[in-house]
Amino acid sequence: MAFLLTLLACTPEAVDPPVPTDETGLSHTGEPAPVEVVDMATYLQACERELGPLPAFSCADAVEVPITVTDASGTRVVTALDQLEDGFRCDRSSIGGCAPYTRIGATTNARGSNLVFGCRNYGADPAFDQINAIFTSPTTGATCFFSTRHRDEVYGDGANLPRPGSDADLAFSELPFWYTLDDLRQSACVECHDNDAILHNPWVRQVDVLPVGGPLAPYWRVAEGVLADGGSPFWATPSRDLIHPATAPCRQCHRLSERHSCVLAKEATGREPRGLTTEWFRTSYPENRWMSTFDHDELLAAWPTEAAWEAAWGEAADAIDACCSADPPAGCFAP
Repeated sequence: MAFLLTLLACTPEAVDPPVPTDETGLSHTGEPAPVEVVDMATYLQACERELGPLPAFSCADAVEVPITVTDASGTRVVTALDQLEDGFRCDRSSIGGCAPYTRIGATTNARGSNLVFGCRNYGADPAFDQINAIFTSPTTGATCFFSTRHRDEVYGDGANLPRPGSDADLAFSELPFWYTLDDLRQSACVECHDNDAILHNPWVRQVDVLPVGGPLAPYWRVAEGVLADGGSPFWATPSRDLIHPATAPCRQCHRLSERHSCVLAKEATGREPRGLTTEWFRTSYPENRWMSTFDHDELLAAWPTEAAWEAAWGEAADAIDACCSADPPAGCFAP
């Protein structure tokens, strides 16, 4: 599997105000400038301390993710909601559904930190309804999250995006453009991104955009201690690592954890396909598998039949399924 990592929680310092930094984000003494995180502007400063400057980005530079439906008549690209199977299903759905026009983009700053952003659409109008961004270091694992509220069609083409915490951000419409720090505290970012900053699934892998990092690399969230003060169970309670011995074949490639990683694992092994996917995608092999590769030609070359795949991976997949159930057996998770 190419989609899972665990978290390493890190509580940031809350000490002196920031000092001037150069374009690398380091202070002129060569040491990172300490930041007390009290709002979105200082959250961004803390992020740039760890990751370097946040790159400018635009939805116009992102790539539209195709939405398709396959049935007895073949495969067709969906451009309107009424073209979906049963009005809501597609072959490869995002976590948010099957609405067309969503775009994904990525860029990298001079320090090698990756910014991945999604310009999401949830309805029939091509205008974007929400914008999300993840800023992460592939070497240190430091990660920051930025998101907007769901606002029907208010973000337009997403071409002029203010810096989080800036005057332009705070003065946007009736509410700030980006989540405030309190909004971020109450958000569920780490419900999905529980064990890796960047999620990979069949929907997003249709476009060659996302950086593919080391699946056993570190991952921690900047200012996690400050964000946990808001009372959100996602920030305050770290997810547990799944360590059941039967899952060892999967954990040779990546770690497993208990939140949305469980959902992805069940999808990837064909145990519980997403209900938003078409009948063809849920029931056809190899389309209903994306472990241990998203490339179905490679998967078929290694395991020509579903029975062959089950002989190789079935025990591990069943163990993951059991551990991710409402009543997991003993020995599933690290303390």
